[in-house]
Amino acid sequence: MSIILQQDVPFQLRDGTRCVAEVWLPDDGVPHPAVLMRTPYFKEQRTPLAHADPRKAVARGYSMVIVDHRGRGGSEGAFDPFVDDEQDGVDTVAWVADQEWCDGRVVMVGTSYEGVAQWMTAAGHPPALRAIAPTLSSDDNIDIAFSNRVPELATTAIWHVAVLSGAMLDDTLAATRDVEAAITLAPRLAQWLGQPPDSEYWSSRSVVRRRSDMTAPALIVAELVRLLPASKPPRSRTLRRQP
Repeated sequence: MSIILQQDVPFQLRDGTRCVAEVWLPDDGVPHPAVLMRTPYFKEQRTPLAHADPRKAVARGYSMVIVDHRGRGGSEGAFDPFVDDEQDGVDTVAWVADQEWCDGRVVMVGTSYEGVAQWMTAAGHPPALRAIAPTLSSDDNIDIAFSNRVPELATTAIWHVAVLSGAMLDDTLAATRDVEAAITLAPRLAQWLGQPPDSEYWSSRSVVRRRSDMTAPALIVAELVRLLPASKPPRSRTLRRQP
């Protein structure tokens, strides 16, 4: 089966922020269920992964969409972790479901923050979202920043300094040992470390502390497995790019 690759496809969130997506489609002109990954880690660098390979997804009868979070990659706006993910996720799912190449069914995948983005999106109950499959993530974002109420400086410093700010390795290693150095490179870290885990700051950024009606993860993954087409992937595929 041939594959159509559409790069930097624009769409708008409800507040007018312009985001961009990379879209992988079966070249058959038929609507398919869509696998969606929302990432702050630059869409062009996030695939293929073992659990998120666009070529395998297309071969199994899915479209796959990888979207840059607001304020990351080619998307406009400012990235504020855990703040806009519910609203932006709901808007993105609705946009994907409304495309002619989607049959109205959307599932989400992704690792780490991409998993958090799934929990946050699901909290908004978008009608087209049928399943999520978060990997190496938690529905309680406090787990990321604290361990037994002690700030996880190494984890949060590396994420803020290296991943979000793009600092060099030496600066990142220094930041894990020196709080002031880390905050200089990534000022938002001061808020993370300055707010106690039981504060409103963290409660408002945690799915499990805001919502009590989330479906059990096992049932969510089971639904994703149920949606998988039974047909085997074809042995050969070609890639056709579209602007």
